[in-house]
Amino acid sequence: MHIDDERFAACIPTLNRALAGWAVSSIAAPPNHMVIAAATPKDALVLHASHWPRMNEAAIARLSEADVVATVAHAIESKSFEGDTILQGTAALLGRAGVATVKADAAAMRRPVTVVLVASDKAAPAWSVTVVELPVH
Repeated sequence: MHIDDERFAACIPTLNRALAGWAVSSIAAPPNHMVIAAATPKDALVLHASHWPRMNEAAIARLSEADVVATVAHAIESKSFEGDTILQGTAALLGRAGVATVKADAAAMRRPVTVVLVASDKAAPAWSVTVVELPVH
């Protein structure tokens, strides 16, 4: 994977470690669940979810992108599991159209993983979401 932005490139080692740990664990996603791999330069995790959360667009409109990115980054880096925060924040960043695109991309793959990269910087928050296909072994 080639990443031009240094902030996202810094997320790749933590992402790779989280995916490698998940791949060798006995924790598999239940059927019809999505797999999300979320990473910051400091940490990463892999989670499963049955669906994207409902979005309250009025509430989302009141949030700044920097605050949402910072919240998602904190949830990824926290010692406790905060999967709902990661999903809700990612959905807020994507918006309805973005979530629909992610769903469509994932539906076209056999083993999709939604990859969420965030770099929390109040001056220039950065985030990226893409769907990749895991190789079948």
